[in-house]
Amino acid sequence: MTALTDIEIMHREHQVWLGDIAFWEEELKFLTSLCEMISNTGQNGDLEKLLNDLAHHKRMIKALKDKIISHETFFHQIIEEELPTEEIEHEEHHKMRVHVKNFKDTYRKLKKNIFLQKKNIEKMTPSV
Repeated sequence: MTALTDIEIMHREHQVWLGDIAFWEEELKFLTSLCEMISNTGQNGDLEKLLNDLAHHKRMIKALKDKIISHETFFHQIIEEELPTEEIEHEEHHKMRVHVKNFKDTYRKLKKNIFLQKKNIEKMTPSV
C-alpha cells in the first residue's frame, strides 16, 4: 500500500468523522434545548447533571474536531511539500479512531439518560 493510499484512507475517515461531528453539534443543541424545556416544568431530577454532561460533550467534540483538522492540515503539508511518507502519523490516527469510538459510546449513554429522564417526568406529570 502506498503512502498516498494511506493518506487517502485516513482522509476519508476524517471526512466521515467531521460529518458525524457536524450532526452531533446540531443534536447537542437540540438535546440542550430539550433539557432546558424539561427543567422549566419544575421536575428537574438529574437535569443539572445532564446539562453539565452536555456541555462537557460539546467541549469534547470541539477538541476532537480541532485534532482532526490539525491532522488534515498535516496531510496537506506532506502532499504539498512532498515530504517523506514516513512522516505520516499512523499511531496518532489510531488514537483519534479510539477517541471517536469512546465519544460515541459515552454520547450514546448520555442521550439514553436524557430520554429516560424525559420519560420519567412524563410519568409524573398529570395528563391534561
